[in-house]
Amino acid sequence: MSRLSRQKGARGEREVAKLLRDSGLDPKAVRGRQHHGGPNSPDVYTELPYHFEVKRTAVPSLYAAFKQACDDCPNDKAPIVVHRHDKEEWMAFLRFDMLLDLMKSMAGKL
Repeated sequence: MSRLSRQKGARGEREVAKLLRDSGLDPKAVRGRQHHGGPNSPDVYTELPYHFEVKRTAVPSLYAAFKQACDDCPNDKAPIVVHRHDKEEWMAFLRFDMLLDLMKSMAGKL
């Protein structure tokens, strides 16, 4: 991986951490490898029950990224891949049953 690709990935991880902090969901969200190191560190470290794998690529391999998130994910967290193309919005890739659970938990709050 080139230095520019690594820098782009790191910027994406910092951007997602900032979005999580700004949303109020986790004011302590930070880039994972920067603060916690290790090969299985999440791309974004949070106290939320999710393991974030961040991809900032033009052509993502979402299933490979999701497999990586699942492989690295601790048992007490659920894997989510967050991806963004250049000049596009962030998108999330997660298991459909997890999306259904999230929707059910929000149903009474809407």
